[in-house]
Amino acid sequence: KFTMPLLPATPLSCNNAEEYTKFLIMLKRLLKLKDIFYVRQNISKQKTDLASVPSHVLQTIRDRNAIDLELYAYAKELFEERCRQLDITQAHVDSFNHMNQNYQQLITQAARTL
Repeated sequence: KFTMPLLPATPLSCNNAEEYTKFLIMLKRLLKLKDIFYVRQNISKQKTDLASVPSHVLQTIRDRNAIDLELYAYAKELFEERCRQLDITQAHVDSFNHMNQNYQQLITQAARTL
């Protein structure tokens, strides 16, 4: 009988590439996946410079999203605790990123030959 392990409570939108990598490693371990490599797509060319946003606008955004920020902080704590339980270290993240970079290069080269 197959049973699916419960996934930890995690932020659905990872805040940065390192959290996303940790999340993929977590999924691989919990779901016993063989391949979790990916190719990044739809990457923003231009980021908003927070220094260009007036401070009163940033404060309004923070005020109106205070509960969301609290929920995110709690989910992030749960996520980090689960990473510790699964022994997902910076070395694992670095190793995965290196292998995934090689994978992306192979896919890019293969796409050029088609």
